[in-house]
Amino acid sequence: MDEQSSPSHSWLDLLRLTGVYLSVCLWFVMLAFHVFGYYLCRTMYYEKKPTKKTTNPAMTPPVTILRPLKGVDRNLYENLDSTFRQSYPSFELILSVASPNDPSLEVVERLMKEYPNVDARVITGDREVGFNPKVNNLIRGYETAKNDIVWILDSGIWVDENCLRRSVELLLLPKVGLVHQLPCVVKPTTIGAKLEWSFMNGVHARMYTTLNWLSISSCIIGKSMLFRKSVLGLCGGLEPFGKYMSEDNAIGTAIWNQGFKHRQSLDLAYHPTKTPTIEDFCMRMSRWIRTRKYAVPGATAIEPVTESILCGILASWAFNVLFGINRTVFFTLHMTLWLLSDIALWSVLDPNDPAHGLGGFLNFPYDAWLLREAIALPMYLYSMAGQTVDWRGTTYRLRANGSLEECPDKKRSSQKSQNVDDSRRSGTVPVELSSAGAEGRPLIAEGGERGYGSRQSN
Repeated sequence: MDEQSSPSHSWLDLLRLTGVYLSVCLWFVMLAFHVFGYYLCRTMYYEKKPTKKTTNPAMTPPVTILRPLKGVDRNLYENLDSTFRQSYPSFELILSVASPNDPSLEVVERLMKEYPNVDARVITGDREVGFNPKVNNLIRGYETAKNDIVWILDSGIWVDENCLRRSVELLLLPKVGLVHQLPCVVKPTTIGAKLEWSFMNGVHARMYTTLNWLSISSCIIGKSMLFRKSVLGLCGGLEPFGKYMSEDNAIGTAIWNQGFKHRQSLDLAYHPTKTPTIEDFCMRMSRWIRTRKYAVPGATAIEPVTESILCGILASWAFNVLFGINRTVFFTLHMTLWLLSDIALWSVLDPNDPAHGLGGFLNFPYDAWLLREAIALPMYLYSMAGQTVDWRGTTYRLRANGSLEECPDKKRSSQKSQNVDDSRRSGTVPVELSSAGAEGRPLIAEGGERGYGSRQSN
């Protein structure tokens, strides 16, 4: 009987030993990500790098900045103001909005009056090229952009005034096809915003920066990205990406597959998020996980073991088997080190946060951090089990190639449909006003494509 059972026992022992060594290796890999990720972020972001200001036109080619708008994001005025204040000699600013009644236009009108010398215009009315409303909103501005270099910058982002100059420097390097910034959540006030802050400024920032340094494959979040229209034209332009939910990942992958490299700039894309509740955060993360499940299946499959709790449980078991270390002691030490690492990273990414300094440890949002770590695995399992996403009032089904299809039993919101119909009925001839609009004439023109005056630098 013992002889018959010994082969099965040997296989079980082999599997157990393999799991032990894999768990130990995983823990040391994650330790390396923590140490190296912190080193990279501190090197790149803790101290502002000097900006080279050159008068050589070849080093400062003209750029078109595209900012899609919908509603009034938190900090919208400051976000858009950071674009108007870019210390770059030649840029065009196009602000796109689907509805002529969008409240963000009031903020834009105020800024246009304050910066009459900026070459800027607004395009109202989207064109439906797919299910992605951001691409639908951007497509007209993208197609009418005067310059080859375009910078797509979400309305919820603000950047340093020298961000464009430093980004163009990187884009001009040989074989660089796309430049992007690391998103950094700032000014969280609600529990949902603090949860997003805990994720984006912790595990995400560490993994994102390290993976981009390794440059194994495309790893892009498109809240702020700079590329050439001529390069994206090799992939069919912007329009084909309207069928994807994660158009940023699809664009980055397409440019990467053309043989171009990506560069992460020394600037951060600051995001004063307005995510209000725990449910809002969970639904947003679920949508993101389900999208990544098809976009980057390999990386998404191993994601749970890169989170603190599951990684710690596996490592506690493995170190106990190999070295006899008490599991509770090891797990407590593991979680403490993980927390200290996230606090250190927080102080690097947002050094101007008033919570830093001697009271930093007391002001750190431990409740949000612990909650985010605790719900990471359940949220992952829930997200992997489904293939539909709710996005801007509509339910979509994700296809295996990452594209979208609208669920047949769900209809798009009546407001969205009305905006598209109004846009198509109104015509497509743009109306541009001169800078005199700020002196008496209304800045929002009457016509199919609402525009602001072309503000050329004096």
